[in-house]
Parts: sequence; C-alpha cells; structure tokens
Amino acid sequence: RRGKMAQREQAQREVKSGRNVNKPQPGEAAQPAKASETSSEPQEHVPHLDELRWRVDVAISTSSMSRVLKPTVLMETTLTDGTIQTFELSVEKFHELRYNVARVLKDMEDIEKLNVMKIKK
Repeated sequence: RRGKMAQREQAQREVKSGRNVNKPQPGEAAQPAKASETSSEPQEHVPHLDELRWRVDVAISTSSMSRVLKPTVLMETTLTDGTIQTFELSVEKFHELRYNVARVLKDMEDIEKLNVMKIKK
C-alpha cells in the first residue's frame, strides 16, 4: 500500500515539474520502448480509475436548525495519472449514480455476449 502511494506521489511530482517520464534524464539509461510506443500512429493515454474512496457524513445540526440529520456521500477518486477529485453527493444523486453505473455494466455485459464481439480463432 505504501509503495503504491509513493509511486503516485512520485508521478504527481513529475507531472508538476513537467518532467517527461518517457525520455531519459541526463545520467539515466534509456528505457526500451513499449509496443504501443513503437506504432507509427500516435497513441493517446487515457487515465483510468486507480482508487475510489468514499464515506457517508451526516449533518446532525446547523446554526439555523437544531436537528437536521441529513446524510451526504463524500467520494474521492484517484486516477492513474495522479489526478485526485473529491466531490459530495446527496443520497438521491448517489442512488442515481449507482443505478446508472449498474445499467452501464449490464449493457457492457450484454454487448460482450453478442457474436460480433467474439474473437474467432
């Protein structure tokens, strides 16, 4: 776990410093190119979800109301490029998100079952 955090912090420092991790720095040995880097067509790297952390907070009271008891869902996403996004959802929006993710996963499963998507040997 600590190793992963150290790698993420190093990646964030490299992104902030503008260091290109694909080019060797002075005094460093060149790394062999990956298959995707040797293609004549430019490859786009799209970061994907690396980690998702969440918690439920409940507001017990506010300065204007003595008793509120309103839950909210706090979510923090970390992408493979080190980008961290934190956001807050109402319970209603969280259920909408959960439903839509489940629906997309089901649609993907249905598409994978189609003969068009199967690889023939």
